[in-house]
Amino acid sequence: MKITAALIAGCMLAAGTLLRASDQALLGSPDFYPSPEHPVGWRGDGSGRFPGATPPTNWNRRLADITSEIVVQATRPNDKPGPDSHRLEYCTINDWLVAGPFPVTDCAKDIDHDFLGGEADIQPATGAKAGDQQWKLFHAFEGSQACHDMNQNNCLQTWVDFVYAFGTLVPRERTKHWNDGPKFTVRYADLEKQAAYAHTYLYAPRPADVVLDILHDLPAVKMWMNGSPQVVFKKGKGDHLKIHLNQGWNRLLVKAICDPAQAPNVCAGNYPKDELGQIKWRFSAYLTPAGACGYETRNVAWMLKLTGRNMSQPITVGDKLFVASNNTDLFCIDKRSGKILWLHTGTCWDAMTVEERAAIKATAEPLLAELEKSNAELVARLNANVGPQGLAASAKAVLDKKLEERNKFLKSLHDAIATGPGKKGKLYINGFNFSGDNTAGNAAPTSDGQRVYWVTQGDGGYLTSAFDLNGKLIWSNLEFQNKSAGEHGVHGSPLLYGGKLYFCTMGGLIARDASTGKELWRVSGRYFTERPMVVQFNGQPALQTPKELVSLSGEVLVKGGYAPWCCYVPVMENGVLYNCSNPGDLSFEAIAIPAKDGEKHQVIWKVDGKTLYDCKLGNRLGFYIASPLYVDGLVYQVETAGYLVVIDTREKKPVCQRFMDDYNVNGYRIYGHTASPTLAGKNIYLMSCVGGVTILKPGSDCIAVGQNTIQNIASLPDSAPCGQEVFYSGLWFDGKQMFIHGDEYLYCIEEK
Repeated sequence: MKITAALIAGCMLAAGTLLRASDQALLGSPDFYPSPEHPVGWRGDGSGRFPGATPPTNWNRRLADITSEIVVQATRPNDKPGPDSHRLEYCTINDWLVAGPFPVTDCAKDIDHDFLGGEADIQPATGAKAGDQQWKLFHAFEGSQACHDMNQNNCLQTWVDFVYAFGTLVPRERTKHWNDGPKFTVRYADLEKQAAYAHTYLYAPRPADVVLDILHDLPAVKMWMNGSPQVVFKKGKGDHLKIHLNQGWNRLLVKAICDPAQAPNVCAGNYPKDELGQIKWRFSAYLTPAGACGYETRNVAWMLKLTGRNMSQPITVGDKLFVASNNTDLFCIDKRSGKILWLHTGTCWDAMTVEERAAIKATAEPLLAELEKSNAELVARLNANVGPQGLAASAKAVLDKKLEERNKFLKSLHDAIATGPGKKGKLYINGFNFSGDNTAGNAAPTSDGQRVYWVTQGDGGYLTSAFDLNGKLIWSNLEFQNKSAGEHGVHGSPLLYGGKLYFCTMGGLIARDASTGKELWRVSGRYFTERPMVVQFNGQPALQTPKELVSLSGEVLVKGGYAPWCCYVPVMENGVLYNCSNPGDLSFEAIAIPAKDGEKHQVIWKVDGKTLYDCKLGNRLGFYIASPLYVDGLVYQVETAGYLVVIDTREKKPVCQRFMDDYNVNGYRIYGHTASPTLAGKNIYLMSCVGGVTILKPGSDCIAVGQNTIQNIASLPDSAPCGQEVFYSGLWFDGKQMFIHGDEYLYCIEEK
C-alpha cells in the first residue's frame, strides 16, 4: 500500500483525536471519553456531577407572539414596567392582588352583587381598602396552594387559591393511610359560601387580541377586562374568551364565589373519605395566542423530534449521543448536527435462537421487513426537520399522523411475535404503553466507550441488548418473569462495572457478562426501579441494593439497606448513603454502609419529615422521583411539588428550604420535578416538568444565577396546561452542550 501525505495526516488526526479523548478527563469535559474502567450511564457516573462541563446559563424558546411580550404586575403601576413586573411565562398569569372573603347567601345571584363599590372601575393598590377588606399580594405557584395531593390532581394547574389566601388553617394528622404512616394534612374553617376578588395589571407593548382561559369548578365566576364584564362558565379546558389588550396597561378583575370551599376527595380506595382534600375555591388564568404562531429561540442549537413519550436520559460517547424514545426505539445521533445516525427498534426477535425464529419466520419476517423500511423512511423525515426552531405546526401534524400509524403497527408487531409463557412477556406495559405516561424504554443507556447497552422493560419482559457504536447488534437476551410491571412501570437503568452489567428486575438482581450477555448469577427478590450502587466491603467492590449488600459474584454479604420509595434512587458518598425518601415520616437518613465482616447498616443521623417540610406540603403524600445531589457536604433534594431542601451533612440539618418559584405542575401523570438536580461545571441545574430550568450557585443560600424557559405546545395526550410539552428526563452535559429530553423533542442547548 502506498503511504501518501494525506493518509499520514488523516492517521495523525485520528490518533490525535483518540489521544485527546481520555477517561481520565473530568466527566462533562469535551476531552472525556468513557472506558470499561470509567463507563457512562444514568446521571453520568451515577452521582449527577459533570464538573468538566461549561454549558450556557442563558437560553430560551418562547412563542413568537404577543403573549411572550406581555408583562404582569400585581401592584398598581406608574408608567412603564419596572422591578415589580414579570414576564408572562408559559402563558400563566400568577401575580395578583386578592381581596376577601365576602359572605354570600346565594352563589348564583350574588355574583352580580358589587362588594367593592365600583367593580368596573377598580384600580387597586397593595393595602388599599376593598369594601370592608384590604387588597393583598398573592403569587400563584406551588408554595401558595392549599393542598398538594397528586392523586387528586390538586395542583394540575397554577391556581389562584382563595382557600390558601383567606382560610384559617386547622391542622390535624391523618389517622389512617394506605401505608399506616403519619401524614401531614390540612383543614380550613369558615369558608362556605364566600366571594373573593383577584386583580392584576397586564402590560402590552402594542394593541393585540389574545385568548383568556379561566379554569374553575365553581358555581359562579365573573371577570372584567378594562371594565367590560363577562360571565365565565365552567368548562374543562377554560372558556377561551377572546379579549383585546390596549397598548400599555390593562386591568383584569376576576370575582369567584364558592360553595363549598373544600370537598371530600374523589379518590376512593385507601384514602379516608372524610378528608377535605379537594380545594374548590380557586381558579387559574392563562393568556394564549389568538392564532397560529412560531417560536423565538436563544442558544438552542438544534431540536430533533423523536418517536414518542419517554423518560430515558441521553448519554454521549465521543461525538455520538444515545437516547431511547417511545416504547422500544433506541437512537444514535450526531451530537453536533442533531442528525440520526441509526435507529434500532427492539423486538423479541432480537433475542430469539435460530430454532425460535424458524418457528415464526413466516409471520415475523414480512413484519420486520416492513419495520426496517418504515424506520428508514422515518429517519429521513426526522433528519430533514432538525433545526433550532422545531417543526412548523403543519409539518408536525403530518409527522404526528405517521407516528400514530407507526405505533399501531408496532403494537401489532409486538403482539404477533411475542414469545414466552402465554405470550405475556410483551415489550410494552399494559396501561402504560403507547398512550400512557410510562413507556417500556425509559431506562437510560450505558456505555464503556466501545459498546452501548440498553434495557427495554415491559409487562414481565426484559430485553437487554448490546450494540457496537455503529448500530450492530452484538447480543440480546429476553427475560420473562411472573411479575408484572409495578404501578409506575419499570424503568431502572443498568449498572456497568468491571465488565459486567447489573440490572434490577421485578424478580431479582441479575448480573450478565457485558461482552457476551451470558447470565452469571442472580439474587431473587422483588425490585422496582432501583439501581445497585458500588461500595467497598472488606476492601473489595460490592453492590448495595435496598435489600442487601451483595458481592460481585452474587453472594449476599449483609442483609439490609435502605427504605426505597417510588421511582427514587439515593446517593452514596464516602461509604455513607443519603436517603431522602423514607415512607411513613418523609425523613432524611444518613446510613453507614458496612465496610467489613460483622458490621451492619447503621443510621448515623436522621432529620424528621416535619423539620424538613414544616407541613408546607399540606395534605399530600410526599413523593420523590428526582434523586438527590451531593456537592461539597450539601445534599440537594427536590420533591415532586417543587419543594427544595438543602441539607448540610456536617451540621446534620436543613440549611435551605423553599418551593421552586418556577412553573411546577403536580398531577397524577404530570409531576412538578422528576429530573434529578445536576452539577454542571460550577452550577447546579434543576428542571421542572415543563422545561423550566433554575440554575443555582452551590451553597446553603440557594442563590439563583439563572432562570430559563423552553416553551413548546405539544400534540401528545396528558400534556401540561396550555398543551405545554412535559419533561421527565434527567439532564446531560458534554462540554459546552446541554441535552434535554422532552416528550416530543430532544434539545441541544449551546451558546452561540
